[in-house]
Amino acid sequence: YDKERGVYPWEPIKYWNHISQFQPFPEVVNYIENEDGSLTLRVEAVFTEGGKDCSFKHEVTIKEQGEGWIYLGNMTEKDESYRILQYR
Repeated sequence: YDKERGVYPWEPIKYWNHISQFQPFPEVVNYIENEDGSLTLRVEAVFTEGGKDCSFKHEVTIKEQGEGWIYLGNMTEKDESYRILQYR
């Protein structure tokens, strides 16, 4: 922290200071149609770089509105949450 200028050191991310960040990608494996018209999607995080077909599981609830979908909530399974990758 630079007290005189009141700022932290910063520079834009470029090829020389970038850390590759492989993240799992979501795969919907099941869904539930809720009574209120919303959908709860059962999602598994596939992490090919880590050799896991399911790094962790979670549920996402969405509802159709107009010409799109709105997000209502997300819940990660606690038993599986220890496998969530840390951001670098």
